[in-house]
Amino acid sequence: MRDLEIIFSKEPFSKLSVKGRDFFLEHVQIISSRKGKALIREGDKGDTVYFLLEGCCSVLIDTPKGKLPIAHLYPPDFFGEIAVLDEFLSGMKRTATVENLTDITAAAMKSPDFKELCVANTSVIGSIDKLYRVRCRELDELKERIKNI
Repeated sequence: MRDLEIIFSKEPFSKLSVKGRDFFLEHVQIISSRKGKALIREGDKGDTVYFLLEGCCSVLIDTPKGKLPIAHLYPPDFFGEIAVLDEFLSGMKRTATVENLTDITAAAMKSPDFKELCVANTSVIGSIDKLYRVRCRELDELKERIKNI
């Protein structure tokens, strides 16, 4: 699974212990998805976190005038964690749509496994929590700025 090593090249997953990396490798499924397909849709229930291995995706949010691109994702970015982590606490749905700009390859991890990985790896949980809070805050700020588009 050499392709997966890219995930461990950047925080927060660069902080995973050997045991944490082994758990990660054992609990992901490699998927391929075509250009134009949406892996997640805003408003859907979140049950999977995706780790981008190849290709590029666009993050889109719904506005009264249609979908608005707010970011692009490249390897080793990951997405889908907000709904997965919030679902446990508040039943939160997906906060954005992620659409493939190219054909992509990703590692997919189901919600229970991602939560177990986070809880079992204290060296990683702080970084994930910090990133999670930044993403939520930035999304809230952006939605406020564009609400009158």
